[in-house]
Amino acid sequence: PRLTYRGENPQALLGLCEGNCKSDIDCKLGLSCFRRETFYTRVPGCTRGGDDYTTMDVCFQKFPSSQPTAYPTNIPTITKSPTSSPSLHPTDYPKLTYIGNPAKNLGLCEGDCDKDSDCQ
Repeated sequence: PRLTYRGENPQALLGLCEGNCKSDIDCKLGLSCFRRETFYTRVPGCTRGGDDYTTMDVCFQKFPSSQPTAYPTNIPTITKSPTSSPSLHPTDYPKLTYIGNPAKNLGLCEGDCDKDSDCQ
């Protein structure tokens, strides 16, 4: 689920990926309050977007979770048995491509640039 802001002092218990919680008692049964230091801190089990522009603290499901996280986290995912392969690619970035030197009009992740003007 996307991050959703329910107000500074919500009147009802918060669900998965909802904020702004102050402690675990602000969250529905089985959820905990995830403390964020910066607005770009990823919340395990929640996807970016929605109201993800504040440092709001968000209710999340502690591991083990039935849903894998959308992005790598600082907390390990605990499963009942090991998997044979990773569930996510390490990054969504394009692969690095060596074009040559000298090179001009290089795109994202292309090299070998010597100065900014070598890039698009």
